[in-house]
Amino acid sequence: MPPEVLERSRPEFVAPLVLYLCSDRCSPNGDIFNAAMGYYSRVAVVTAPVRMLARPGEVPTPEAIMANITAISDLADGKTYPGADAFIGDLLVPPSALDQPARPADSKVQTSVEAVFLAMPGTFVAEAAAGVDVVFQYRIDGAGEWFCTIKDATCTVSAGQHPQPTCTFNIAAGDFLKLVSGELPAMQAFSFGKLKIEGDLMKSQLVERLFRRA
Repeated sequence: MPPEVLERSRPEFVAPLVLYLCSDRCSPNGDIFNAAMGYYSRVAVVTAPVRMLARPGEVPTPEAIMANITAISDLADGKTYPGADAFIGDLLVPPSALDQPARPADSKVQTSVEAVFLAMPGTFVAEAAAGVDVVFQYRIDGAGEWFCTIKDATCTVSAGQHPQPTCTFNIAAGDFLKLVSGELPAMQAFSFGKLKIEGDLMKSQLVERLFRRA
C-alpha cells in the first residue's frame, strides 16, 4: 500500500465505531457497518420485489429469466432485511400478498390495539418488577404510539411518545396483535424483521417477564 493509505488503515479509525456499538447509548440494533480509513457506512441485505415468472408449481424457462432480468434486478423498490434468513419469511407469503399496496389503518385494528394497551396494567406482574425502572415505547404502524412506564413495581400506560424511552418496539398493528396473542412468537417476529427494536435490547426482553397474557 502507498504510505498515506497504510497510515489511514490503522485500527484507530475502526475503534470509534466499535466503542459506540458497545456503549449503552447505541441505538442501532442488528445492523452491519463498514469502517475503514475514516469512512463509515451501513451494510444491508437488500432484495428487489419478488416476481413470479410461471404458474405455481411450474419451473420457468431460461428464456423467461432472460426476458425479465431487468425487472428481477431492479432494486428501486427494494426492501432491507436484518439478515438473509429474514428474506425466507417473505418467500413463504404468497406473492399476491406481497404485491398488495399498504391499506389505510382499519378502525377495528386501531380499537383492538388501544384495547391491548388499556388492558396492559391489568396484566402487569408487580412481583417480577422489583428494581426495574424502564420505559417501553411502542410505535404501532397503523395504530399510533404508546409508552409503558415501569417504576417502583407499578405500571402506567400512556398514548404518545416518551422523550427518553429505554427501548422502542416498531411493529405493524396486525403483527402486534398476533404477538400479544401468542400467535406470533417474539423471536420469530424479530428474526423476520416484523419487530424492530431500538435502544436497550437486553431490557426489551423484560416484557415477557413483566406481563402475563390476558
